[in-house]
Amino acid sequence: MSAPKRKRTRAIRRSGVNRRLFLKGLGLGGATLGSGLGLSACSGSDSSDASSTANAGTGAPVGANQSNGVQPVRFLHGVASGDPTASAVIFWTRVTVPNTEQRVAVRLDVFEDEALQAFVKSEEFVTDASRDFTVKIDCGGLQADRFYFYRFLSNGVSSEVGRTKTAPADTSTRALNFGLVSCSSLGHGYFNAYGQLAKRNDLDAIVHLGDYIYEYGNGEYGGIRPYQPSPAQP
Repeated sequence: MSAPKRKRTRAIRRSGVNRRLFLKGLGLGGATLGSGLGLSACSGSDSSDASSTANAGTGAPVGANQSNGVQPVRFLHGVASGDPTASAVIFWTRVTVPNTEQRVAVRLDVFEDEALQAFVKSEEFVTDASRDFTVKIDCGGLQADRFYFYRFLSNGVSSEVGRTKTAPADTSTRALNFGLVSCSSLGHGYFNAYGQLAKRNDLDAIVHLGDYIYEYGNGEYGGIRPYQPSPAQP
């Protein structure tokens, strides 16, 4: 019996988010658009309309103009991807900003190579405090059974580069290889297994079985890695 097909959440269009607002957030309010790359839009989850953006796919960070009130952005929570199909992957990140009253424009760039030269497509997104400044994009139009590399850009700042992989085509008969992890304890601090899994090119997906992080007081259960900030003691 075949598994039921996953139903994806479609895009929710936000009122008050337009092209001019997005480009101002990226620091491109006065830029000339058009990169000659023929950008193709992803199908975004909770995202704004995607379209061509200057500097997309060039490997250069989006320019920011601090004099226009563009606040500094940091990607302190890294990047993530998952829930792949043969033609789509969900991409995630979170931005950290000093002023939580402002909305922040973020762009996802997807490439075929780690050097970020073989550009595939971009997706634009606007996030704010109502979603804790997280970014979640359901990016479609990808090729089956293929590695992709991606990054997020906002206000002239680029996130680290992530790697993802689409699922094989529905007609594929090849065997799948999975990495399996479970039960992480922050206090014990032994997370090198994740790094070793990430280095492998023969895995189709990594499945975490749950209990992502066990947290206790400092010194109560595992003393390799302290909690930052330290949890309140009873």
